[in-house]
Amino acid sequence: AFGRSFLPVMDNDTLVGTLSNRDFSNALGQLLGTYEGLHSASIEISGNSRDSIRKILEDIFAMGLEIKGLFTLKDPDSGKKRLILRFQAKCFKRIVSLIKEKGYNLIEVVKHEQ
Repeated sequence: AFGRSFLPVMDNDTLVGTLSNRDFSNALGQLLGTYEGLHSASIEISGNSRDSIRKILEDIFAMGLEIKGLFTLKDPDSGKKRLILRFQAKCFKRIVSLIKEKGYNLIEVVKHEQ
């Protein structure tokens, strides 16, 4: 970024530090579960975010799925929110089918190939 190997860390107009591209890539890899061999599912959040996320997680836990990480993102163009789940599962296809059966809008799924 910016033709440099470091990104600026700002507090308003004050430079408070730098972040190397490597550190940024490693942090993103950890967030996305790249190094842990995790699968992911991206589910569109509709209505009240808090209630939607709570319902999705209740359904996911009822399936017996162990979630290793989750975060939300908002699409800057459409304004739609999505919940990204990172998980381990031996029966990946069955989990994806159960999520769809619950009526959730599954935007994207990524199966980690070992």
